Amino acid sequence: MFKNFFEYDSNFNTRQKNSTVQQDIRLKDLEHNYAVQHQSKRIFWKQFIICMAFLSFILPSLALASPSFSGFNASVGVGVEMPNISTKGELKNFVPGVEDITFSISRKSTTNQINGDVRLGYNRIFNGCYLIGLAGDATFGHNHLKFGTRVVEINSDLMIATNANITLSNQFALLLKLGKLVDNRTLFYGLVGPRWGNFSLGFDAGFHQNIGVFLNTELDSSNKYYKEGVLVGIGSEYLLTQCISLALEYTYTYYGHPKLPSTQAPITQDGTIIPDAVFIQSSSLIARTNNVTLRLSYYY
Repeated sequence: MFKNFFEYDSNFNTRQKNSTVQQDIRLKDLEHNYAVQHQSKRIFWKQFIICMAFLSFILPSLALASPSFSGFNASVGVGVEMPNISTKGELKNFVPGVEDITFSISRKSTTNQINGDVRLGYNRIFNGCYLIGLAGDATFGHNHLKFGTRVVEINSDLMIATNANITLSNQFALLLKLGKLVDNRTLFYGLVGPRWGNFSLGFDAGFHQNIGVFLNTELDSSNKYYKEGVLVGIGSEYLLTQCISLALEYTYTYYGHPKLPSTQAPITQDGTIIPDAVFIQSSSLIARTNNVTLRLSYYY
């Protein structure tokens, strides 16, 4: 009986020890799992803080190192064109029996015209602050200039009235753009390149006698063609966002000396036509334009 009792007590103590050991193991497992989870969280937050610190350091640097003036760009502009065109011509009279007469017409006309403008280009930035670019430019407008009527007396019976008309419409240019960044958002630049202007040149010539009998009147001649000139300009551009900018630009174009057409006209006298009598007008121009343009650009 005592033997069985001691055996039971021994088994009970053994089970109790085993239970205690298992509890210790479970506690250690829990502690280990908690430590692992805590360590994982610490690693996660540490990595998160490091990443945020890296981004806070690198993003401003990227923003400063990548100005949006670089790359392909398209712009639209609205501006005021102020052409300054002067004309000087010679009129010759070949009426039989009348001495040849040569005289000059000199006129100057200045008007202002609102024009629209589109431009496509590409820019590169060197050494962080110097810009070089190429662009194609198209200006659309219709500037009609009239120089007024000029009346010249050929002889006591014959007078001639002329009126020169000049229209400068669409203009196209290829431009080299050179600039310098003052800061990350401000650019000062210059422009130079060839420009082609569509000139329509003509005049009206009226002939009449002092006694009031009109002979050949309103003889009209015109000539339309593109004249090449040279454009130079300066501008200032400011980035409103990373890809949109606003610029104020001034350009000057010199078109040289476009030629008015020469015209031969039969002159009648006393109501009869004189076939071999001709009247010739040959006029030359000096054409210049000034443009002030407000431009909105988008950089790709």
